[in-house]
Amino acid sequence: MSISTSQYGHYWPTKGAIKLFFATMFFFGLHISTAYKSSLINVLTNPRYNEQIDTVEKAIEAGLIFEVDENTVDFFEKEDYVEFKKLN
Repeated sequence: MSISTSQYGHYWPTKGAIKLFFATMFFFGLHISTAYKSSLINVLTNPRYNEQIDTVEKAIEAGLIFEVDENTVDFFEKEDYVEFKKLN
């Protein structure tokens, strides 16, 4: 503690005390990091003020532009197997 506050101290910590201090700081940092990341994920995935776009129709109404690579155009132009089975 005297080293962290830049004060002179007579106590010289043993190896066990240093290991305990660093282990405590490691778990403290792990908990803070986990809390920050989970809060960030929550904010980024759950919109608070706008309605979430969860269907293609809402995305088109919102004016979103979909761009695909040339290699995937054929995939999107195929007939939908599920809709094809429903019609037959």
